[in-house]
Amino acid sequence: MNDRVLPWVRVGFAVMVFTGVLLFYGIPVRTYQSVWFRGKVIFLILAMINIWYFHARVQPNAAAWDTAARLPWTARRAGLISIVLWALIIVFGRFIAYNWFDCDIQPQSDFVNWFAGCVVPPPQ
Repeated sequence: MNDRVLPWVRVGFAVMVFTGVLLFYGIPVRTYQSVWFRGKVIFLILAMINIWYFHARVQPNAAAWDTAARLPWTARRAGLISIVLWALIIVFGRFIAYNWFDCDIQPQSDFVNWFAGCVVPPPQ
């Protein structure tokens, strides 16, 4: 099944990246300074690491799973992490449209300004 599904997953990932780049190109500065966008990128990187970990470390032992009463903990953990990360990617991606933490809305906490990359002039 993996041999049949994986090419479609790769195509879907490529379409996701392409459309994401187009959306970013529409309003790059606002998107780049979005706390939600930066969180989504972090979760995407973590999801890619999880995908690599699964395919490099967990999946080579898949033949033993057929006879096991339960999936090994490493496979279940990778699946759980994947579900959580992709749910967060969807939620954070949806929240990019909202301007709750835009740089032009001040005052904000120092953490939000730092995380969003806001350049805030010192108070006079």
